[in-house]
Amino acid sequence: MNRPKLTQTISNLELLAQGRILEERTFMFDVDRVKAFQKLAAKQFKEPNLALRELVSNSLDSYVGTNKRQKVEITLSDAYFEVIDWGMGFTEDKIECLRTLGQSDKRGERGYIGRFGIGFASIFHPDLRVKRVIGDTKVNGNYERLEFVVQSTGVTLKRYDLIGTPSFSTRIRADFQALPYDQVHNMTKTLREEAKYMNADIKLNGENISGKEIFQQERKYMLNFKGEITGRICFFNNNDDEERETREHVTILSHNVYVGSQYCEFFHRTRDLNLPSFFGFLNYDNLNVITSRNDFRKDEKYEAFAGEVRKQVRKKFRELCKEISRTKDSKLREILMNSFYGSERQFRKYIPKNIKDSCAKALADAPIFTAINQRGAFSLRQIYEIAKKQGYLLCAADEGAIELMEMQGYTAPIIRTPSYSPLSLKRIKTFQLDKLYTADGQVNEKFYQELIKRGIINPDKLKTEIKTASPKTMPENERIFLSGLREILKSPRVKKILADSGLDTNYTINLADISPVGVAACYNSGNIFVNRRNPLSAQYIMERGGDTAIFYLPILAHELSHNVLTRHDNPFYAMADGLSSKLALAVAEDIAEQSSK
Repeated sequence: MNRPKLTQTISNLELLAQGRILEERTFMFDVDRVKAFQKLAAKQFKEPNLALRELVSNSLDSYVGTNKRQKVEITLSDAYFEVIDWGMGFTEDKIECLRTLGQSDKRGERGYIGRFGIGFASIFHPDLRVKRVIGDTKVNGNYERLEFVVQSTGVTLKRYDLIGTPSFSTRIRADFQALPYDQVHNMTKTLREEAKYMNADIKLNGENISGKEIFQQERKYMLNFKGEITGRICFFNNNDDEERETREHVTILSHNVYVGSQYCEFFHRTRDLNLPSFFGFLNYDNLNVITSRNDFRKDEKYEAFAGEVRKQVRKKFRELCKEISRTKDSKLREILMNSFYGSERQFRKYIPKNIKDSCAKALADAPIFTAINQRGAFSLRQIYEIAKKQGYLLCAADEGAIELMEMQGYTAPIIRTPSYSPLSLKRIKTFQLDKLYTADGQVNEKFYQELIKRGIINPDKLKTEIKTASPKTMPENERIFLSGLREILKSPRVKKILADSGLDTNYTINLADISPVGVAACYNSGNIFVNRRNPLSAQYIMERGGDTAIFYLPILAHELSHNVLTRHDNPFYAMADGLSSKLALAVAEDIAEQSSK
């Protein structure tokens, strides 16, 4: 097959003569001004209602260079949108910028919100159905009217002198072509959402919608930013009713206008430690905001901004870790504990020399832990030393879980921790005492035997010492109380409950001095003993004598069903708390029956 050959052509451009000029242009391309304007107005924002925000932002900018408090009044209806300010008014440069797309008199100037010169054009977005915009403003000491009229060929501008002196500096009014209700509602919603981040006096149809309360709020653990970054953030505690509905986000502002919201993790992320969550707002004018704050670039300026926030937050966190030693504040302890349990990687298999991060070191030295069986607070470093000395550490979430330890006189601190997250220490065994009982209230025999093997529990110290009180030595209130309990046991309804539960109905109830005092009641060899030395029992016995016997019955049933002293032969044990409610109901029915007679 023969392929076509490419013929080589050599052109010597130097040999071509240049003739007369046929056309010369300042710009290469022609522009259809109407189409270009429509496209710019339509593409300025994904959400056309944000054009209203731009007019409000321009009003706020008019106060730059003055000592006046920023004040803006807005009126919105289906017929028009109006915004009034008392700022500096217009200049010839500003008017030139309004009629020149892409030009701005504020570019590069600190303190201004707008920068790009096309925010005003966005009000002519086709979806807003604007037919005319009127601007009455102070220009060079006199008042003028700028009238922008939308026509098929584009937008025309006329300037008029105004006779008289208005009470305002500038009023911008955009007339609509009868907008539908839903669109006006969405416009109102947009203005409200934007205004709540503006630190100015802003009214919409006579109602104050500004966000001054956000800027003026005071919280106990709050960090104020000053300098290039301004604003405040508060450390978050989801156990606090005030903060339960608060979003764990930081609102980002530029020139005090909302540009975005970031989950707080971005500002406190480190390789070693998760700081507590926080919320609040931060203003940074140097953010690289594009398309009139409809978006912003997360570039090197944003990274520098985030880095400075992290630096300030970490410094405040270290201060809080030191402060808790002085204040002993429970809310602060919760905040720091949330950080501790959120940093499993850093504190897993804790050993002091392994902690490198400065905030993690401060947290390890902060007394944020409490003990169930002791007063005071402990730092992680102190807990480590205690555990290293005795060879193990005991933790618990529920006070009932330490009953066995109290009975044998255990004195070392039992650290209060969530049942799902015991402390983890390097080369030290940690026992979470909540595991001693299964979900149905039975003793976890394997765990129980491990505690015995380790020498943590001594069965010989768990024996009950019972000395039955003689009626002759009882005060009158104790005799009345005991008589009341015995009468309850004679009730046919109560006997039926006991019989249906497979229990003997001939138990004898006695008052006794029982050791350990922590036991409120126990069962032994056909007898039920109420410990009159126990604080809970003593309170019922002393208050109203026999009348309190009825109300003590659920407590009695509960104590018997959870009695760990004779757990292997206690017939009440398997009943658990269900027995309490059944007996209480039976007694209530007896009382109701007697009252009706």
